[in-house]
Amino acid sequence: MLLALVFACASSETPAPAPSAEPAATPAAEVAATPAPPAEGATPATPPPADAPPGGAPAPGADGTAAQAQPLPADQQGAIRVVGPDASKAITEPIGKLLEASGLKVSEVAADGAGASLSALKEGKADVAIIARALKPSESEFIATAIAYDAVVLVTSPDNKVDNVTKAQAAGLLSGKVTNWKDVGGADVPVHLFVRGEGKTATKILDEYFGLAGKFPSSAKLVEKEKEVLATLKSDAGGLGFVSLAGLNNKDNTSGAKRLSLDGVAPDAASVTTQKYPLLRPLNAITVGAPTGPSKGFIDFCRSGGGQKVISETYAGVM
Repeated sequence: MLLALVFACASSETPAPAPSAEPAATPAAEVAATPAPPAEGATPATPPPADAPPGGAPAPGADGTAAQAQPLPADQQGAIRVVGPDASKAITEPIGKLLEASGLKVSEVAADGAGASLSALKEGKADVAIIARALKPSESEFIATAIAYDAVVLVTSPDNKVDNVTKAQAAGLLSGKVTNWKDVGGADVPVHLFVRGEGKTATKILDEYFGLAGKFPSSAKLVEKEKEVLATLKSDAGGLGFVSLAGLNNKDNTSGAKRLSLDGVAPDAASVTTQKYPLLRPLNAITVGAPTGPSKGFIDFCRSGGGQKVISETYAGVM
């Protein structure tokens, strides 16, 4: 009787379902190639470009370190001579250090002004010239490639209360028609104007923009070097001068000189790159004919991401 009862209970139970077949294992290579889903709220990573160097390293020119590690094409290696004023050293020195490890040695040739730089280039004393102006129609044998922007900046004493001037006010200060800072919202202090030579590119830019007819007031003091202008303004409460954006950004500038905005636009890298600030000038790399070989390697790197990062520490970039 007991045996029959056990058999009956066992027969009444629902049979357990047969176990399903296990899914096929995913090949290890496929697992490695499938990216894990991003965490909630995270931005998915951008896949690297197809031509990115192996190991996840940034492409050449992405930053200074990567650019330094990448050798240039064989036809762009060697040595070049770059001629330009003292201000161009802010480009040639750091760029040269990066490119040396890439197979290109950059040496500097000093020249005072665009005319002297172009003469050196034409005479074969240099391979690339850096000038802070556009080429003239009479200079058609040269090719210009923009690598940066610079600007002419009106500067005053650090203690001057004036932060901004209009175009008309600036023209009055530079022409001598405005002789006291109180007339443009400042303290009752006479204006002491410090100017550069007539042949300077900065002087020409001011002349053209403000309609100065090539003349500064006879009371203006001629100062040839930017660093002398900045040093003077440090201790002259009524001082007014003009220097380059590169001169202000130079690491050796400790003057604390105040840069004046013009019609509400501050002279900084952003406003110069976007060309909102009016007193700008291109910094061009000049070659005789289209750049080739080492000259092309130098200019191409200057315009690359790594080159522009270096240049923007002093100048405004072109991109």
